[in-house]
Amino acid sequence: MRKTVKKMASEEKHSDRKVLVISYNYPPVGTIGSLRVTKIISRLPALGWYPTVLTVGRDISKPSAWDESEGVFPGVKVTRAPFLDPLTFIQRAFWKAGLLASGVGKAKRTERGAKLFSLVRRFIRWLARWGTFPDRYVLWIPFALVKAIYEIRSGDYSLIFSTSPPLTNHFIAYLLTRLTSIPWVADLRDPWAHGYLDLSMREIALHRRLERAILSRATAISAVYELLARDIEKNCGLQAGSVFCISNGFDPHEYPEDVAPLEGRFVLTFTGSVFGLKQDPGPVFEVIEELIKENFISPDEIVVRFYGPPDEELERLRRSLLYPQIMEIHGVVKRKEALIKQCESAALLVLLWDNPYTAKYFGGKIFEYLGAKRPILAWCPAGGEILSLLERTGAGVGVTSRKELKRVLIEWISQYRENKEIEYRVNLEEVSAFHWDRIAVQMAEVFQRAVSGSRHVD
Repeated sequence: MRKTVKKMASEEKHSDRKVLVISYNYPPVGTIGSLRVTKIISRLPALGWYPTVLTVGRDISKPSAWDESEGVFPGVKVTRAPFLDPLTFIQRAFWKAGLLASGVGKAKRTERGAKLFSLVRRFIRWLARWGTFPDRYVLWIPFALVKAIYEIRSGDYSLIFSTSPPLTNHFIAYLLTRLTSIPWVADLRDPWAHGYLDLSMREIALHRRLERAILSRATAISAVYELLARDIEKNCGLQAGSVFCISNGFDPHEYPEDVAPLEGRFVLTFTGSVFGLKQDPGPVFEVIEELIKENFISPDEIVVRFYGPPDEELERLRRSLLYPQIMEIHGVVKRKEALIKQCESAALLVLLWDNPYTAKYFGGKIFEYLGAKRPILAWCPAGGEILSLLERTGAGVGVTSRKELKRVLIEWISQYRENKEIEYRVNLEEVSAFHWDRIAVQMAEVFQRAVSGSRHVD
């Protein structure tokens, strides 16, 4: 009996492990990266893992859609390291001095002023490209490293976990595992040097070397897509099946149940960033204005709403429309409000860049949309994996041409006029695979493999 009790106590002690989580993105720093890390670590204590999150003190470069309280969970400790962010300070100083102004000011510049303006712009571009390599958060490394070492010395940690972007998180974890020999799990939400970055051939070559050098030291690696996992294996010379695929997900309990689609107008909603129209909604508005010209719908019957960071190119697109009232730009809202805006929409819009990159990897926004239980319309001119995901789940339609886009809009608008909603036949079994509860269990299994020395996927 004593042996049994002693064995049970030993197993309980072994199952309760501490993990140091390196994540620059964490509430109140509100990006899609904050979503993945908060949803996973909030569920880890119930699975025997007790996280300490090392994150940034504040980020002055972007507005936040989160409150700091949204990162507070039982069994989860949060510690913060400062970040000076000199690039943002320099950019703001130049803006105040009028050296980065555009528009009317540009026409009034003297020849000497124009040369100075050009030199400043070239300096900022150089600084953003090389002075902040491999990303703009690189100067957070010394502050975060000191904080992490202090934390590790004060606690018995079994594992280090880092998630990117930004890549800076992995550099910190790499240095920590070299200094302490604590096992390390590296999680990638995007490719190391992904397609949204405007990189030169020299930068790509440097990134490839860094990717292989840094990730080869990780005890285990996880990625959000199957194709991304296989690409990492190829780029890093790893054994096939050694990178785990841990998808993004959603929490079905987060969404309001009593919010119905708004009446009177067909509302299509997009929440997130358009990255200077790299995720270009232009074709969507071209088709809508075509339907207006054909008298299928009036400008007052349809609206496309955008909730996200300010974007000058999006504002310019709105001004170019024949019927600008069909686009509404609302800026950043708190995440809870964004979920309500999704639920009160007739349909939700996904925009993918017209690039082979997006054929493999389609971001985390679509998983959040699954919880809103509204049909998803994905404009994906490059096609790819998102088409099979939508078909498999029944959560919406992906279109690759204006002809397909027009057909779907006609069909959905007609349904909405008749029934005040669009038919939504989702495969609940397929969708439930993306619940964060299941995702957290999968990640905890990767943690267990890492501390036990096994890194091959079953």
